[in-house]
Amino acid sequence: MDRVTRNVLLITPDPTDADLIMKVFAEARDGPFDMRWVSKLSDGLEQLSKSGIDAVLLKLSLAHGDGIEVFDKLFLAAPQIPILVLGGSDDEDIGRQAVQHGADDYLLKDYINRDYSLASISC
Repeated sequence: MDRVTRNVLLITPDPTDADLIMKVFAEARDGPFDMRWVSKLSDGLEQLSKSGIDAVLLKLSLAHGDGIEVFDKLFLAAPQIPILVLGGSDDEDIGRQAVQHGADDYLLKDYINRDYSLASISC
């Protein structure tokens, strides 16, 4: 039986993080995933308006916003789409806050690897 490809939007300003995360998803056992990367929230909102996105990975620190305000804007635009917040161990408080506001999960980006379960993306 063929697996359905899940379309995941990655919003992070850091191209190094984006490359690493896209590589992890390319090798993920839970795949296949079609990853789309944007570096700005405005570009992410534009992608969401076109539909076809099954889940979002969001780094809360972006050039044009920071913290829970970034999450809230995205969540308001697409409350039906699973949103997983990415951050470091120093971002855990804001990650918990995002989960309280409706994020599906908070992932420590330093621990995402090929064996990491991506089951949080419930498409």
